Amino acid sequence: MTPSEEAKLSKSDRQAWIAYVSPRMAASLSRMDDEAIARTWPTMGRDYQTAVWPLLSAEDQARVRKVRAG
Repeated sequence: MTPSEEAKLSKSDRQAWIAYVSPRMAASLSRMDDEAIARTWPTMGRDYQTAVWPLLSAEDQARVRKVRAG
């Protein structure tokens, strides 16, 4: 899917877009340092966070929890 197709999908069918991008975001989060997670996680909608969460490893879930706790 091209970036413009992805943008259109995000506007026309958010749930389909979330299903499409969630695996990629989970992989991205696993490569981020704590500062990047602290910047990124709060910008994700709750529906997006909920879709990404089960795709994260237990270790990455723990990192997100730690970062969110401050």
